[in-house]
Amino acid sequence: MTNKRTLEDRDDGDAGVTEGGDGKKLRGGPSAMKVQLSADTVGSITKEEVDLYDRQIRLWGLEAQQRMRNAKILVAGVNGLSNEVCKNVVLAGVGAITIMDEGSVSEEDLGAQFFLRENDVGKSRAEAAVHRMHDLNPRVACKAVVDNVASQPDEFFNQFDIVCLSGFNREAMIRVNNVCREKGIKFWATGTAGFRGYMFADLMTHSYIETQKIMRKGKPDQIKEKQCVAKFVSFEDVLKAGWHELEGMKEKRKRDVVHPSYFGFSLLWEYWNQYARLPNPNSATDADTLVDMKEQFMTSVGANPTFLPDDLLRSFAQTARAEVSPVCAVVGGLLGAEILKVLSGKGEPINNFFAYDAFEPSGKILRIPNPEFGKGKQVAQASTEEVDLIND
Repeated sequence: MTNKRTLEDRDDGDAGVTEGGDGKKLRGGPSAMKVQLSADTVGSITKEEVDLYDRQIRLWGLEAQQRMRNAKILVAGVNGLSNEVCKNVVLAGVGAITIMDEGSVSEEDLGAQFFLRENDVGKSRAEAAVHRMHDLNPRVACKAVVDNVASQPDEFFNQFDIVCLSGFNREAMIRVNNVCREKGIKFWATGTAGFRGYMFADLMTHSYIETQKIMRKGKPDQIKEKQCVAKFVSFEDVLKAGWHELEGMKEKRKRDVVHPSYFGFSLLWEYWNQYARLPNPNSATDADTLVDMKEQFMTSVGANPTFLPDDLLRSFAQTARAEVSPVCAVVGGLLGAEILKVLSGKGEPINNFFAYDAFEPSGKILRIPNPEFGKGKQVAQASTEEVDLIND
């Protein structure tokens, strides 16, 4: 029989259901509610941690919190977007986080990066940020590495469970993603261009649980759980996706399938590859060059060039180097939540691309290649197994 000890919850007015270490549901008001820890968990999760992460444990359960506590995460690229990601995962109590950046703090960095201060200008971005990041939650091991993630040997990534790249070029994202795939490491890439942002996820094969509560009059609620498996593709495969099937679709249907911002970022990556830099914000020549690249690029992927307006591309060129704090908060907050969701093993993650445009009311979740198109039909779809559980 498994030995247990019980930690009384604080009387904070919360009521509901808490999951114990054995997976059983504990019901009752604040005075009756308890968090039960199994013997296997006692040596890892302390009473202080239970108090600190109380609400998370009620939401996800002790096993999920334990997975977070054991997770080792690499976030490469110190910028406004990655600041948001790091803040969220550090506050949630992950085990260790490493931030990597080879650059130095500039005055421009101070606009969107809340981990930096004026007296950090000229210092290493990673080293300047890591101390304030650690102050958010001293229980998390925070480390700074002053280097470029793209130049790291494959073996470097063995120490991590999750790798996240923020603000990198296409070639770096392809290479690191492929290394992570070989090693079974979950991978995200993200970036912004002014008022627009994106997030890409490659979790390879990811298992998770979806829970639905069914209210039944005069009977206990029914909890229906789906054991799900989601299949992901690599970033390289996303870039190879064809878009010929867009032809003939109505405009609204096209935007349901793919957002123009996806092609805008794709062209920025192509520009970065050809010129080894992003467009300069005040350069009409750079904007013209980006627009001139559009027809050949869109034709090469099977999309009509008119789907990507010239004005939108010029906006991308002007803001390619800019960070807007609210956009960083939206995309970075979402990415941080996705990382925690995946660690918890509960809830369906975004599969596999998210495009955000601040001039529109919401972002778009895109499945690339689209399951309805050509090669996309060959991409394995999520499979589910339902298990009905009745609360007594």
